[in-house]
Amino acid sequence: CTTAEYIQETFEDATNTGDFNNLVVDSNTGRLYVGAVNKLYQLNERLGQEKAVTTGPKMDNANCPPEGQECYCPSNECDDFIRKPTNSINKALVIDKANARIIACFNVFQGHCEKRDLQDISQMDPHILKSVVPNDETSSALLFIGPGVVKVQTSDNVVSAEVLYVGATRSTKGLDLYRDLVPAISSRNLLSFNIAYNTITHSGTKKEIEHSLRDTFRAHYVAGFSTDNFSYFLAVQPNNTNANGATRHVTRIVRVCQRDKDYVSYAEVPLECTHMGAKYDILRAAVIAHPGADLAISLG
Repeated sequence: CTTAEYIQETFEDATNTGDFNNLVVDSNTGRLYVGAVNKLYQLNERLGQEKAVTTGPKMDNANCPPEGQECYCPSNECDDFIRKPTNSINKALVIDKANARIIACFNVFQGHCEKRDLQDISQMDPHILKSVVPNDETSSALLFIGPGVVKVQTSDNVVSAEVLYVGATRSTKGLDLYRDLVPAISSRNLLSFNIAYNTITHSGTKKEIEHSLRDTFRAHYVAGFSTDNFSYFLAVQPNNTNANGATRHVTRIVRVCQRDKDYVSYAEVPLECTHMGAKYDILRAAVIAHPGADLAISLG
């Protein structure tokens, strides 16, 4: 047998000279949504193209605020503060079934996200220029939707609601002023993309790496899910904070309570596999599945 015999359908676009970055499937309709460099695609279950939208290049600069705001140069050397055509790289995709939207996030405009119609991705909701994901090409971005809490607009109280969970590696580009807007992990209001709970006196539904370590302690977020009143992030990260010595990377699973408005329940533990004495502790992918009967019994 050859690998080609397993291929059932293919999709290609001669106008796309960049990479395909992310893919999600709508389990209700079988549609596929593909994020690429400067492109976003809506495909049917046979990989036939239904819609394609151009998302870039955009006039942007990682040192500049989002679109529509003046780019201020703090010195006489302003070459690094001029907006230029910049590839729009899809950082993450997630399906918001409750609102019939696909949420697509990009590096441009300081890591903003768009909400598009699941039936027709050419139909987009009004722009929300919030920094949600890293504004560079390579730092990881993870999105998933699950139960959480959202601040009541007129008080410090919270209500239960579906929220957008985000895991984000520290960006390698731009001013700290903008890079600091994206926490390591957070939960956000699905309507506004604001931190779901955030006040002057509360740290809110986010967790940030200590400021002095943000550029050296880089966590790569691989997967996330919600179950049994908790939400989980799976990340590959350095096993210590010593930036000068040799650093081994390990996989950790992070857990927060969905009702926790300040993430004080944050906890992380190592996750590793061994086989014949060899350790396999760098997570590449993850999938959520129910255990079979034998495994369920063995787990009690």
